[in-house]
Amino acid sequence: VTVGTTDVVTAGTTDVVTAGTTDAVTVGTTDSTGDTSGKNPPHPCVAIAAADVMVSSDNLSPKTDAKEGASYARGGVFNTGVVFLKHTRDAKAFAKAWHHFLSATHGTEHRFARLTSDQQVFNAMTRREGQWPGLELLVRHGNKGEKDYPTRVLIASLGGEKFDGVESFNLGVLPVATFQPGHVGFLQRVNEMDAELFRNVWSGSDDESTEELSVELNNPEGQNRKDDKNPAGLTPYCVHATYTFDGSTSVAKQLRFAEVGLWSAEAGDVAFREMTGKENSILHEDARKDTRKDTRYLTYDASHSIGSLDVDLTEPNIGAHLRLGSAQIENLRDAIAVAKVLKRTLAIPRPFCLCDKVWGGHDNIFNFGCHYPGSQDSHHVPGACPLDHFISPVELTKQGVVFVSLAELGSFRVRGDDITHVVSGLDSVGADDDADGRGGASASASSGSETVTSVTKQPLRTVFLPHLASSDEVLRALLPIDTKVISLSNAFQAFGGFADVREAEAFNENIVEKALAPQQWCSECHPQGCVNLIDTETLKLGTLIPVRQVHDQFCATFAKPGPVGVAGRSGTSEAKEKTTVGEEKKTEKKTPSTFLADDDGPGSPPFDGELVAAGW
Repeated sequence: VTVGTTDVVTAGTTDVVTAGTTDAVTVGTTDSTGDTSGKNPPHPCVAIAAADVMVSSDNLSPKTDAKEGASYARGGVFNTGVVFLKHTRDAKAFAKAWHHFLSATHGTEHRFARLTSDQQVFNAMTRREGQWPGLELLVRHGNKGEKDYPTRVLIASLGGEKFDGVESFNLGVLPVATFQPGHVGFLQRVNEMDAELFRNVWSGSDDESTEELSVELNNPEGQNRKDDKNPAGLTPYCVHATYTFDGSTSVAKQLRFAEVGLWSAEAGDVAFREMTGKENSILHEDARKDTRKDTRYLTYDASHSIGSLDVDLTEPNIGAHLRLGSAQIENLRDAIAVAKVLKRTLAIPRPFCLCDKVWGGHDNIFNFGCHYPGSQDSHHVPGACPLDHFISPVELTKQGVVFVSLAELGSFRVRGDDITHVVSGLDSVGADDDADGRGGASASASSGSETVTSVTKQPLRTVFLPHLASSDEVLRALLPIDTKVISLSNAFQAFGGFADVREAEAFNENIVEKALAPQQWCSECHPQGCVNLIDTETLKLGTLIPVRQVHDQFCATFAKPGPVGVAGRSGTSEAKEKTTVGEEKKTEKKTPSTFLADDDGPGSPPFDGELVAAGW
């Protein structure tokens, strides 16, 4: 496996807990004896067995990849995050050629000298110059099961030259379903698709059942579709972070893995120390310190917190996505405030998306039902998505927000009886009357309310937090609770203001203005034009920008959350204005940028100019 400086993470078959660095995560093994059909089919590796070199790809349809094999794979970009070389003559010739072209500076190798990464050189040298895709299928007639197990092997070039008498080699493209690029691993939920679709690229494991903490915490992850034909789910062999919308740093990639339960901070520290002989200071910034054993957490029901919003959550739609994203950022603000008051670590559930996000606004997402082009057959939108689609998690860390991803609680061995459920936010309107209007605990659970269980599994009373609770009310109602996790039923209108004006000012300056600064969302609209793809009301939420003199691009920014105010003695806020259900907020018009600042940074996908430079 060839990787960069911070790339490889390994894990067991079901625990998914061992971590090192942050570009690729190995999360299981493929059982060479697996029999998924009951009829002893060929092993999935039969389709790639003839390869000298194997590589992962940036293709986004695991279903099409499994169905068509190399025929589909050759039309995409190979990703050198994972490269495997067999000990063969042709593989050694490839290694020599790759090194040669990476070192090219002038002369006949000029087309390689203009390229800027090993991945660009790999893609250029393996294809015949000036042709697309420039790769032929390796088809060996008479192979049993050729139709069901299409070849994954291509005849690849060595840059048009010979090395040790070799001018071509067999290139195998690893399956997208089991060697997942970031988009597939973090958004498409392949483990919930029908395993039968992937019988030719994956062998099942006998032990894949794990207790899902997300169900205990009412996380929307637990409410996503689950295919009855595949209750166990498909286990990937590897997940490659590729790039993120948060700078593609090690911390940003770590958070992506953590959101889907593929990261353990403890194991990451061990792996980093073993590889470098140093402590992993990147992961030990003050805001990420967490002793795990004694840490207490606060989380909230992300799906219920958006339930009162006047938005259709069942259909992809960019207008609804912008309104939903703005509401979710406000909910996160209130949850951060409550966690800060209690000095608890915030466990952030994954937000909900009604539209995907494309890198730098390239491509037309509207023609694909608000899905990243090429991924639409996964139907992952609407669905859970990374936090960096909305805000910068790295900026949260910089501004002192102590948090983990909700999925990380599983590796901290949090049990269901370590959780206290609290009726909060909009849910508390009327409900807290049963608690004499004071918040805290009522003597007995009222009908329809949640009964929480302590670590001793003894029934406890229902706990209420008043609507728009002040910091004093939060302390009075929740500070006595000592369970490992407090889970708010609703973050919408959960917090009403700080008792201290200086606390409110600091929160607004660091959290509201900086940590929760909304991210920009963009998409091109070729060839129809944005006015023909987006409704008039949604167009008002953003800006149209001419792109490449041939079409336009729509860019919009989620609404900035309002400031937190100072609560009066009665617990009502004197300065904070809350958005009511369905109310539209006025957004500041900002000049959107066409490209992200770090388009040329590590992990960036290639641009048109780079494709031309590669000779395609």
